[in-house]
Amino acid sequence: MFGLVVGLAGQTGCASQPRVADHSFSFDGWYDGWAEKVDLLAYNYGGKMRQLSDQVRPDQTGVGYQTGTHGVIPVGDFLTVKWRLRATGEVFEKTVDLRGKLPDDMKDHEITFVIDGSDLYVYLVTATLQPVTVTKPTLRTWRSRFRVAWEIYPTMRQP
Repeated sequence: MFGLVVGLAGQTGCASQPRVADHSFSFDGWYDGWAEKVDLLAYNYGGKMRQLSDQVRPDQTGVGYQTGTHGVIPVGDFLTVKWRLRATGEVFEKTVDLRGKLPDDMKDHEITFVIDGSDLYVYLVTATLQPVTVTKPTLRTWRSRFRVAWEIYPTMRQP
C-alpha cells in the first residue's frame, strides 16, 4: 500500500510540471515592419520564465522591438502583448490562449507575433524550410519567407 501511495504521489508531482520543449520565442518589429508605428509596452509568453516576459518601467517608453529566447523552455499556455500606437496614443492589450493551438511536439518550432495597428497576429514557425522559389513572406512575419509557418491567431490558417 505504501508503495502505491508513493508511486501516485510521484505521478501527481510529474503531472503538475510545465511542459517543456526545445523551441523558441521571439519577435522582431524592425523586420516585421511595426517598430516605427508602436511602442511595445509588455509581453509575456506563458508567464513561467523571466526571459519570456518584460514590461515597460517608468523611465522607458517601451521594452524594445526585438527579442529571442531559444532552448529547452516551458511551452506557453498563453501569450499576452500590450502596445501603444504612436499616432493616436491608444493602448491595446491582447491575451491569446495557445492551448490546443500548438503541436504536441514543439521541438525546433518558434512562437512569434506581429502587431498591425490595433491587431495582433501570432505565428507558429516550423523548422521546415520554404522552397527557394519563395521570394517574399507568405504571412505577415518575415520568418515565413524562409520557414513554413502557420497563423494561430486571430485565425488558424496555413500559408
